[in-house]
This record gives sequence, structure tokens and C-alpha cells, in this order.
Amino acid sequence: MKKISTLLIDKDSQFIETLQEQLNTYCPQVEVKGVALSNKQATKLIQDTHPELVFSEAEMAMNHYGYQYDQLKANYETILLSSSPKLNTKNSNFQASSYLQKPITKENLVAVVKHTQFWLQLRREQLETQKLLQKLLHHHSPNNVINIPTMEGIEFLKVNDIIRCEGLHRYTCVVIRNSRNIISSYSIGMFQKILTPLGFFSPHRSHLINLSHMKKFLVEGTILMTDGESVPVARRKRNAFLEMVNHL
Repeated sequence: MKKISTLLIDKDSQFIETLQEQLNTYCPQVEVKGVALSNKQATKLIQDTHPELVFSEAEMAMNHYGYQYDQLKANYETILLSSSPKLNTKNSNFQASSYLQKPITKENLVAVVKHTQFWLQLRREQLETQKLLQKLLHHHSPNNVINIPTMEGIEFLKVNDIIRCEGLHRYTCVVIRNSRNIISSYSIGMFQKILTPLGFFSPHRSHLINLSHMKKFLVEGTILMTDGESVPVARRKRNAFLEMVNHL
């Protein structure tokens, strides 16, 4: 089994040493590639090693825009570490996979690593399907049939059967005709790249609609779709949407 490439980030060198010993003892699937005691070191390590998993002291991760920005773009999971029983992330855009309270117990560490390992496996499976999806950006079949990666495998759908897509936390809900939904393991962003050239529009960062399945645009700023659901139009997208509709 491939080991999980991991970095440890915390200002407390003694804590880092203890955490590394715990991982070596209780989580053999984890391979520590490096440690960082400052934000500067963390940024360089992340850029140099391209980890799959990062354990990071919470305040360092959420308050430092350097490697926080990299985390939002990168393909790795983050486990936040804090001495506080409750972690306040309301004022931060930082998204973490899990949270561990110091001092870290064996049971909590093992549970969190297993949880994160599940998401990493999904990420690896998504990357395996990415080449196929990228080909679809340039080579669509005559009937515009696309491949939809799901938890069970790959489904083949006609583009015109897709009413809309809605981004969930880590998945995308693909709504198709006949009241059937598909939960895809790929992001809403990838569907936007694939479907926008085929008559789809993103009125909101979490939504993608098939323009041929619109029924009505309501003045409060929502689009009524043929499945009976309403999709919001973000203010910054309204002008672009109205301009596109005028050219239909």
C-alpha cells in the first residue's frame, strides 16, 4: 500500500517530535517527509515536497496567507491541531479535513488518520479519472455523451439529459431527467470545464445549469429549472447571465 506523504507544522518542536513518534508507532500508513517550525519553512516544504497530508497548528494555518493560499489550491488534506476544545473557523476561509485537540491520544490520532485516508483514496481515484475527463474537453462524441465518475464507477450520460449540477462539500450532485440524481466524485469546477462549452452556465459558484432546461427567470434573482427547483443567480453573475439569455 502506498504510504501517505505527510508534513508536520507547529511552533513547538517537542510536540512535533512526540507527534512524529506517535505516527511512526500507531499509523504505519503515514510517512513523514518533513517538519516545519515556522510559516516560512512550511511554505517552502509544501512547495518542495507536494504532500498528500499536512498536520498543522491551527493558528499558523488559518492566519498565515502564504501556505493557506497554497492549501486552497493544492491536492492535499489538512488536519488542524489546537489546545482549545473548540476551534473557531468562522472568520477563516481555511478548510480542514479534521481537527485534533492537544495533547493527542492514540485513539483520536488513529481515528482521524483513517478518516483522512478515506478522503485521500477518493482523491487518488479522482485523479485516475481526470485524464479521461480532460479528453472530453477536446473530443466529444457525436451524440455528446460524457462520462460521469461516481462512487461506484463511471456512468455515461447524454449531455441534454443533464438538467443541472450542484456542488456539495466534496462531491457534485448531477440532476438528470426522470427525477434521478447522480452523486459524482468529481468537483463542480471540473463539470464547469466540461459542460460550459456544451450550453451550460454557472450562475453561482455552487451551481451549473443546462440553459436548455430553464423555465423561468424570476426577478428576485433565481432561475426555475425543468425539475421544479430554483437556482440562485449571484449578483456578480446576473449581467453575464442576462446577456447570455439575450443571445439564446
